[in-house]
Amino acid sequence: GIWWAAIAFVAAHMLSWFAAVDGWAAVSATMPVFAGFMVFVAVSRGWVETKQVPLMAAGAAMAVGLAAFVSKWKPDALTWALGNTNYAGCLCAALAVLSAAGAATESTAGRKFFCGAGAAIAGLGLWRTESRAGLVGLAVGIVVLAAIVPAPKKVKFGILAFLLAAGAAFGAGRIQSIFSTTHESNALRIELAEQKAVNFEL
Repeated sequence: GIWWAAIAFVAAHMLSWFAAVDGWAAVSATMPVFAGFMVFVAVSRGWVETKQVPLMAAGAAMAVGLAAFVSKWKPDALTWALGNTNYAGCLCAALAVLSAAGAATESTAGRKFFCGAGAAIAGLGLWRTESRAGLVGLAVGIVVLAAIVPAPKKVKFGILAFLLAAGAAFGAGRIQSIFSTTHESNALRIELAEQKAVNFEL
């Protein structure tokens, strides 16, 4: 069941090799997926304790967040993402939520701090990529996390309000661009859609 699903998931991602510019880009693009698969194997086999997963997620969040942040000056830092900042931003968002979950549920101050640092660095990387999809994913993840994490409602609402306010402050421009028809990427999508409509009519 779940094993076959996990293997199929990894195999499907290997299809991206056909679009890679070279062998190194192909391997780099599938390394994050393969790493996640290996974590799944290690936990399911009992080689790694479940309680270590949040720390592993935070470590990955730091690595990916830093790579995304420095990509503005060093584009090669996103080779593993095929140079796609949107891909990197979505991964930063996912890891930020996982790290935040660790920060909220870990029992010791040191582990809470490490997970919190991972969430912060991944969030910084997301901000640098300017990924709108990642920003939306982060917002949804935060809302879900606030709903399921065991904590007093006042604490939940306070943290949620703070995070959403911070996200709105740093990502206001990106949020507005989601609904803007004049934004470069949106305008391009509209133009392509209009061209397809014309071709369909012909």
